[in-house]
Order: sequence, then C-alpha cells, then structure tokens
Amino acid sequence: MRFTAGLRKVFWAIILCTATGVFAKPPAGKTAPEFSLIGFDSTEKVKLSDFKGKVVLLDFWASWCLPCKKLLPMVADMKSRYPDLQVLAVSIDVDRNKAISFLRSVETGLKAAHDADQKTAAAYAVEWMPTSFLIDKRGRLRFRHDSYTERDLAKMERETRLLLAEPDSAEAAVVDSATLGK
Repeated sequence: MRFTAGLRKVFWAIILCTATGVFAKPPAGKTAPEFSLIGFDSTEKVKLSDFKGKVVLLDFWASWCLPCKKLLPMVADMKSRYPDLQVLAVSIDVDRNKAISFLRSVETGLKAAHDADQKTAAAYAVEWMPTSFLIDKRGRLRFRHDSYTERDLAKMERETRLLLAEPDSAEAAVVDSATLGK
C-alpha cells in the first residue's frame, strides 16, 4: 500500500501522539481536570470548582450525535431521581447556534456549557460521543463511559448511588487521618 506524503505525515503524527500519551485518558482516582466554560443560559462561566464537594456527572455531547439526542433526556431523568447529583452537559460543537438548537429540541433542563475549542474535551481525552465521567465529592475521576448507550445507564446509576453514599470530603479526611494512625 502506498501512502501519499500527506497521509504519511498524518499516520506518523497519530503514532507519535499515541506513543507519547497525548491521547492518554486521565486515570481513575486522579483529580479531574479543572475547566472554565461559557454556559448556555448566559455569558456566565461554568467551572468544575463550582461543584466542589458534590458528585458530578460530566457529560460530553454534540448536536450531530444521534445517540446524544436520545440519551441526554435520560440523563436528565436520572438527575431528577438523584437531586444531589450535579449534571453538567458539555457541548463540543464549534457552532454555538447548533448546540443551542439541539438543547431546545431535547429540553432537558440540565446545566449546559459550551466547549467550542474542545480544550476541555481534550483535557479529558474524549474520543467518542457521548462520553461521560462521574466525579466524586473530592473532585476525583471515578468512572468513565465512552460512547455509552442506553444499556450503560443502569450501571451509571449504580455508580452514582455509590458515590452519593460516600462520606463528604471533610468527613472522609477525618476518616483518612484516623486510619493513618493505625
């Protein structure tokens, strides 16, 4: 098989990025990457740190993603069953108007933000749509779901219950310091 010079460069760029970890997925248990995005409700900034001490479902979606259209309302339904769960739906659409039209069509009522330059998606190594992350009360990445489907929602719900049942970060710090003395 013969590659053109352009294809050869793309091929080697992918190999290099993969080998150097550019596409490396943030490992579970590590602190979730901080971000600051523009919300869709206004020009208000939405930051991960706004949810400090809360369990967060961070959901990446796009207007061109057909499964997203079906799944975002289901995620909103899960949020309604777990009021302490914070959900942030992040659009990776370059065109803000397409993202707004999409949100109007699915009417989830979820807090949503726009990642037009896809820097936040890159920080989380998002490769597929939709992709979601469950972040615990201490701000650590705990669960990741790439290209999730309706079948995965039951597992996500179990993981959500598990994280919501964990002690708050202040209580966990007391427990951690108590166990260190043993």
